[in-house]
This record gives sequence, structure tokens and C-alpha cells, in this order.
Amino acid sequence: MADAGRQHGILRKHATWAPGPHRREPSRARGISRGRRARGARQGCPPTPRHRTASPGRAPRTPARRVRPAPPRRRGVRCPGLRDTTWRRPPPPRGGGAARRPRRLGRSGPDGSRFPGSEIPPPRPPVTAPQPPAEASRRLRALCARAPVIPVLVIEDAGTARPLAEALVAGGLPVLEVTLRTPAALDAIRAMAAVAGAEVGAGTVLGPEDVAAARAAGARFAVSPGATPALLAAAEGEGLPLLPGAATASEAMALLTRGYDVAKFFPAAPMGGPATLAALGGPLPQMAWCPTGGITPETAPDYLELDTVLCVGGSWIAPRALRDARDWPAIEARARAAAAL
Repeated sequence: MADAGRQHGILRKHATWAPGPHRREPSRARGISRGRRARGARQGCPPTPRHRTASPGRAPRTPARRVRPAPPRRRGVRCPGLRDTTWRRPPPPRGGGAARRPRRLGRSGPDGSRFPGSEIPPPRPPVTAPQPPAEASRRLRALCARAPVIPVLVIEDAGTARPLAEALVAGGLPVLEVTLRTPAALDAIRAMAAVAGAEVGAGTVLGPEDVAAARAAGARFAVSPGATPALLAAAEGEGLPLLPGAATASEAMALLTRGYDVAKFFPAAPMGGPATLAALGGPLPQMAWCPTGGITPETAPDYLELDTVLCVGGSWIAPRALRDARDWPAIEARARAAAAL
């Protein structure tokens, strides 16, 4: 039967096509592969059909046709007035629909004006972390330890600020105080802050607006003749070390209660000078002082001998006559003499 099937080109269900003496696995149900048909043709065998033929008395099997399901019907609203099947999406509901997409920044309207809410916001100022009073006092102690004298400067011409700072730093006085008593004070602070090795601070700071202006100009610390709650809160919020002023035991105790242990003794000479500071050092030994006001090169050593005095502030180092004459070597010589105290 197998030979008859091969002669007529019919492959039975369990028939095998074996050209050699060895039997092979039954062929696939769908028919003989292309390679076997080619080998059979080379050996003189009739071509074998790709699919099985139907058995006698049975109709040939027709492969089932795969029917794709109909696409879902589009949801929408039929256009009024049209007879065809044109469809469109329903319009969004009025008032209850999604919000419109906001316009991009910088887009302008037909008249050249910007749309509301599209203005580019100005750059935000740098955020500074609040500084506790104890940290401010620690930083001020480090600044006062760099030199025995802090020059107190009143500058009318901002053009002389940079060479003046260079002369003072070269003379050994890197910590400088520029008082906010003239219109050129903030510009002078900006110019001096660019000098290498200079630690520039703002003096005569009286309120929160002075604290903000001094920090924006580049001041590293602030000095005040007194201390108010608003001033202390502003300095702490801006993160600017403040040297508050005090002249009595009550003012010193109030600063200690808030957390400040370094203060400016002002005015030093009218308030009794070294004798008053020595008396305050008995009950308040934890308070350190920087006396300023009426101090001369002759009286400065008397203040510096006290254990509670870190440094002194003086205006004799750079007088106005030398600054107007632009005698920077003379100012540098005065700075060297003050640094040797």
C-alpha cells in the first residue's frame, strides 16, 4: 500500500518515505517538506502534494477562513443636515470641561502685550539660612583675633576705597569697618570686598534695611552702636554676624540672654574707658568687648591689656587728610604700627 501511495502521489496518514533501508519518523501531517520533495524528484519519484488528499468518498477539507471582527462603532454625534455617515467628535461641554492649556512664558498677544500670568518672574535673591547668635559671636571672635585694631572708615569717595583697602591689608589690618554714614558707603564696601585678604564689614547699622543693604553689598559682618529686637532679628535672619553695641551692665545682660557674648563698647572714652570695662568684667567675665569711640594710639594699649577686650576700633589709622591726598604709603605705615600693638 505504501508503494501504491508513492506511485500515485498520495501520502497516507502513517506512511513513511524512506529511500534507504532505514525507516524514519513519520512525516508531518500537512505533507512532505520541500527538501524531501526535491530529493524524491532527483531519485525519479513523482512529486508529492503539499497537503493530504481526501480519503475515498470524503470531500476535500477546505481550510477555514479567518474572519476579522468588525471594528467597533465610533462614538460621536452625527453632523446635522447630512445624510451620509460622516461622524465627528462631540464638542467639549461648556463650563464643565477641562481647563485650557496655559500659554508659554514670553508669548505675547496681537497688541504686543503679554497674556495675564505669562510674565517671566524676576530672579529670586539667594536664600540664607538663619544664624543663631552663638554662631555669630563665634565668627566675630575669629575676626577680632586677626588684628588688634579694626580701622573705622568714613569714605566719601568710592574711588579711593580699593587702594585704601590694599594699603591697610598690606599693613597687617585685614578687618575693615566702613560706616554707613555717606552715600558712597555701599559702593566702597563692594570695591573693598574684591581686595584679596580683606574682611569688610558695615558699621553704623541701625535697622533691618541696613542689614539687607550691607549683605547685598558684600559685607562679611555688621557693627551697630546699640541693639534693638528688630535689628537682632534681621541680622539673624540674614545670616550676617552682628557686633551689637552695649554700654551698661543691663544691656550686656540682655545680649547674653539672647545668646551674644561679644559686644561693642560704645562710646568707650565718654563711658569711662578701661576702668568701666574692668568693672564690668567682674560680674560679666563671659562677655568679650570691642571698645570703639575716642580711642587714640596712646590709649589703645590700656584697653588691650584687659582680658575681656579682643580688639579696639580706631579712626586714627586712615584720617581724611591722608585719604584726600592719596598718600597710601603713609596709611600703610600707620597700619603697621597699629598691628604691632
